[in-house]
Amino acid sequence: MISSTDLEKEQIQKIDVNTISLIDWLPERVDMGDIVSLARSIKKKGDVDVPIKVRRTDTGAYELIWGRRRLEAAKLAGISKISCIVENNASDEEVFRQHAVENLHRQEKNCIEEAEFFEAWKRRLNTTYDKIAQILGLDIKYVYNRTALLSLPVSLREKIKKDSKRSFGVYHGLLLLKIKDKKIQEELGYKVIEEQLSVRELEEEIKSILVENSREKSSLLHEVFEDNSSPSTTTNSSSKLDRLYFDLTLPFSQKSINPLFPPLRIVNTHSKRPKMINKFQILMFSTHTGTHIDSPHKFVRGGKKIDEYPLERFMGRGVVLNTTKHENEPIRLNDIKESDVRILEKDIVLFHTGWAEKYGSEKYIKHPYLSEEVAYWLIKKKVKLIGIDTPTIEKPLAMRENGFNYPLHRLLFKNDVLIVEGLGDMKRLVGKRVIVYILPLVFHGADTYPVKVIARALA
Repeated sequence: MISSTDLEKEQIQKIDVNTISLIDWLPERVDMGDIVSLARSIKKKGDVDVPIKVRRTDTGAYELIWGRRRLEAAKLAGISKISCIVENNASDEEVFRQHAVENLHRQEKNCIEEAEFFEAWKRRLNTTYDKIAQILGLDIKYVYNRTALLSLPVSLREKIKKDSKRSFGVYHGLLLLKIKDKKIQEELGYKVIEEQLSVRELEEEIKSILVENSREKSSLLHEVFEDNSSPSTTTNSSSKLDRLYFDLTLPFSQKSINPLFPPLRIVNTHSKRPKMINKFQILMFSTHTGTHIDSPHKFVRGGKKIDEYPLERFMGRGVVLNTTKHENEPIRLNDIKESDVRILEKDIVLFHTGWAEKYGSEKYIKHPYLSEEVAYWLIKKKVKLIGIDTPTIEKPLAMRENGFNYPLHRLLFKNDVLIVEGLGDMKRLVGKRVIVYILPLVFHGADTYPVKVIARALA
């Protein structure tokens, strides 16, 4: 039986949807499910089947306690007023409690949204997880297991929240937390969602990584280095691939062809001063010769010089994409998507076009180039550096219009994406995730720097 006190506390009213706002400190639900079908049902009936719940504010407006999906569907249906249970004196703690009770038994609930909800409750009311569990009648492990997932990478948490299939559960997350490397957590988490891995399958993936890492540490002093410029070192043994370091640097060559820059010159000379080395060589070359990195300050006002970046900016995990192309052909977005390699935030992305093989020939300057759509996509993916095996990411010389001003360099540098050009042969690393080490040879006052580029396959 409902008492008169309860009736005073709660009333069902028809309220204008535009006067109902979300509570800013209450975490929002990301995936609304099939809101279109719900909107059609509401439009047909002219109201929601089950009233939503709101509390009255001091200004006479209303704040939503629960029923977000129904509210959004009503707005989508064009309904101006819907039935609401109005609670006049709901405290913040009561809002948290009722919101939890309404959503805890929701079949499609999301473990990250639950974690963020418990964390928001704890932070706003300066309480403890134990107290929250007690109020809700939950086992304390339920709360702690979910809030532990807030240690997962932000990008992975956002991906989990948007996963309508609910492929990623609490125990997937707890397993990933056994791995300390955030990048690997992210990669495996994406794999769980995209391939709908079971907890057991994820456990097997993690075991194999932990075993491999253990082997890697034990063999650290016995790593094999591979010089791609020497055919005699080539091996077909895939079992050794993950232990090889590949030199992706083009050798300086007097045969290099690029009409924009003079070729390398090596001058043999000798010293006329006593007690000095008698014979030595002088190297004269354009800083764009071979493998090089451009400096943002040359292209963008206020851009950094290469020597102003920390060394770790030139190292990290990345991918080698198979984007083989013909002469003067652009690399399109479809070429990247067909590579079937996941690109993560802060990755180093290397483009293999096959053009390193033409280094030293006239064909080298009729190279493939990056399209503008790919540049924008890389910026959206928040990669930190790109590399390509052509002399530049821009259009070839013969295709450039009057007033050409290196638009892709300017676009990428403005968005803090660095560029390495003139990479060596990468064909044995195509389609693989790699560790990349880029070592600039810094000349103070220069705007382009030769680099040594080393890569190691991760898988």
